[in-house]
Amino acid sequence: MLAAIALLGFGACHRAGSPSPAAADPDPAGRSLLEEANRELGLARDTAYTHLTRIDEAAGRFHVDCSGFVGYALARAAPEALDELRAATIRRPLAEHFVSFFESLPGRPEIARWQAVRRATELEPGDLLAWLEPADVASSNTGHVMIVRGPAAPDPDRPDLLAVPVIDATAVPHGKTDSRKAAHRTGLGTGEVLLVVDPRGTPIAYRWSRGGRAREHATTIAMARLR
Repeated sequence: MLAAIALLGFGACHRAGSPSPAAADPDPAGRSLLEEANRELGLARDTAYTHLTRIDEAAGRFHVDCSGFVGYALARAAPEALDELRAATIRRPLAEHFVSFFESLPGRPEIARWQAVRRATELEPGDLLAWLEPADVASSNTGHVMIVRGPAAPDPDRPDLLAVPVIDATAVPHGKTDSRKAAHRTGLGTGEVLLVVDPRGTPIAYRWSRGGRAREHATTIAMARLR
């Protein structure tokens, strides 16, 4: 049973082609997840990035990491999908488990609530995007997982670069336009990540934000859609 106050285990992220048309209306399951994520954003008055998930909706408190946030949103918007994810991975999925689960979907016909998204150009609002922590990043995190909040848009100067609006929980804002930047806070917020794609539209690397200081990180990137 979900309570208004949640205290969950450690570290959801931490270890213990051509563009398709803009998607204005996601599938019902994805719409529910996006609505839930936006509902939480609207409630969040006290938010911080932490590997120990502490949520008190009445107080507007959302102390979460990336998959602590995504797991909580799934539990409220798509509990059966979360059950399938947990059954295939662990009770408290980390970012790396989202990646491995999403990658396994094409060979898992018994999975009823999820489908893989292969091309970043096909991302829709309410989809999920996850990547493994790159080898060139020194971190104890296993990666990052986000909820897509808008269609991917091609960069006018680089056809292999797509900007993806996201809702996530992070310790580092996604550049100057991130909602956490002006508020000088961590935790829940909105931002934009950039995906480097191959000629088929498959993501092969990411940039955390825009700007010359943002590096490209090659890693495994996986995407999925609720159904």
